[in-house]
Amino acid sequence: MAQNKFMAIHTYLTSEIREQFLDDLSQSETTESEWAKNWTFDKCRAIATWTGADDFFFCLWEAKNQDDILVSLT
Repeated sequence: MAQNKFMAIHTYLTSEIREQFLDDLSQSETTESEWAKNWTFDKCRAIATWTGADDFFFCLWEAKNQDDILVSLT
């Protein structure tokens, strides 16, 4: 069955979490393939992410339905 695409918009809970996330991201040596493997689950997978200097970032997911993503992340 074909997979649908879902865009997730994430916000940081605090400015400290945001700063730590961006700091960790800037120091990461993870390749795109390694990143994608870490976010691949039985019923869904993240295929891209975009992070800027704002208070949010985006992830693009493939899944049959949005519940498969939510269940995988909890």
